[in-house]
Amino acid sequence: MAYTSRAREVVGMTEVERLLEARKKAKSRKPDFLYQDHYRRKELPKRWRRPRGLHSKIRMRVKGHIKRVEPGYSSPVLVRGLDRHGLRPVVVSNVDELKGLDASRDVAVIRHGVGVRKALLIGQAASERGVKVSNPADKKAARIGSAKAARARVRESDKARAPVKGETKETKDVAKPEPVISGEVDKKEADKQEKDRVLTKRSAR
Repeated sequence: MAYTSRAREVVGMTEVERLLEARKKAKSRKPDFLYQDHYRRKELPKRWRRPRGLHSKIRMRVKGHIKRVEPGYSSPVLVRGLDRHGLRPVVVSNVDELKGLDASRDVAVIRHGVGVRKALLIGQAASERGVKVSNPADKKAARIGSAKAARARVRESDKARAPVKGETKETKDVAKPEPVISGEVDKKEADKQEKDRVLTKRSAR
């Protein structure tokens, strides 16, 4: 029997709260159901898959190995699928989907793909109707704002390291002339004077 408003009327709110507390204690003792040999192979996903090996000790339920998924680990039927407050989560994508929700039984969950602007509108409409939202848009907006600020800081640092527009290697070389040694200057000047004397002698002849 799935949880309905009729079930709440039959068992009473105190019974629902008792079952929620029992589910909380049972989940604290419930093991993690993972792949067989998940600690040996990192590529295996962190989820459960029934072992099918002929000599699998988990399949044969040998003592000392990880536990298998069994029906006894499930939650009580009356509170199965409810959140910790006893409300039924309902995924919504727009404001119109809030009309069918009951504030005393349901809690709204904004779909992951909804943008921040629409999520803020859904949160505002939910507060007006008295419906709770498990993932309000304020946290999402703050997360996106911090990410944008981080990207802006990276862009500013890239601009600071980038060269000035129009500046090339040749301009840098012109701006920074190489130092000239005085001995080399004297040698060049002497060679020039020697060439001038030779030319003047030839012109005289």
